[in-house]
Amino acid sequence: GKEYQGQHEAIIPLDLWEETQLELASRSVVHEDKNYLLSGLIYCAHCGAKFRYQQWNKKTGEAKIFCYSKQKSRSELVKDENCPSEVYWAADIEAIVVEHLFKLSFLIDKKLKKQEEILDPTINLQNELEATKKKLEKLYSFEFDDGEEDEVLKEKITSLRVRIKNIKSLIENEEKKKAIVNKVNTIKTAFKTLQVSWNELSPKDRQIICRTLIEKVIIHNTGKIDVCLKLNEFYNIDEDDIQ
Repeated sequence: GKEYQGQHEAIIPLDLWEETQLELASRSVVHEDKNYLLSGLIYCAHCGAKFRYQQWNKKTGEAKIFCYSKQKSRSELVKDENCPSEVYWAADIEAIVVEHLFKLSFLIDKKLKKQEEILDPTINLQNELEATKKKLEKLYSFEFDDGEEDEVLKEKITSLRVRIKNIKSLIENEEKKKAIVNKVNTIKTAFKTLQVSWNELSPKDRQIICRTLIEKVIIHNTGKIDVCLKLNEFYNIDEDDIQ
């Protein structure tokens, strides 16, 4: 029932793993998903439950959204039976969120500095790690006895073990940095052409873009809407800039 830090070598680099998880998240299938723009992303500020879409007019395709706490048939999703949240037209909420994203697209180039191409430091670290492992293997090939020289040998082995541990830690830190850069670049690319290409995108593609950029949308009882972006995990964009 407990989780422990793995001691084995990673099968794939951390940055590739993180990039894959980001892509999978953006393509994830949501129940009752009909390419509704913000399926699975909207939350109630009062009780914390998700909002769900419900088709309201089959001819026009219009839909409304409401808090799951108001749907008694899904008791496992109810957070507060007395939640005072309102029912909203989905198109109204979506329009506000998309306008928010359009405003941010103009700030990306101004707020985020272009990532410079740099040599991957993990290459040299990996080379050093392999060389250190070989040195350690050679020392292990010596036979120990009770002589003084054996103590020197033991010290060398201990030193190499510590060095290997430190190099692995440095490689892990560099891979985490690369993972963050990849996430930022993915989000920057999505923002860069957002407003220009929006009208040309299919409903499914628009949905994927929103899942790539948005962590969640929070609706308050007052009608206020907070758009929490995945971008904010890496860079701080002042709210005043997008008013």
